[in-house]
Amino acid sequence: MRELASLQDVFDFLDDWPMDKRGDTYDVLIKACRMAA
Repeated sequence: MRELASLQDVFDFLDDWPMDKRGDTYDVLIKACRMAA
């Protein structure tokens, strides 16, 4: 488990997300984070 204390932590976590596992969940998360930034 990884603590995400800031928006930057979330972006770092998403950058580490394996390319072959990125799908709808990843797309929704990255869009929501970009809107929040």
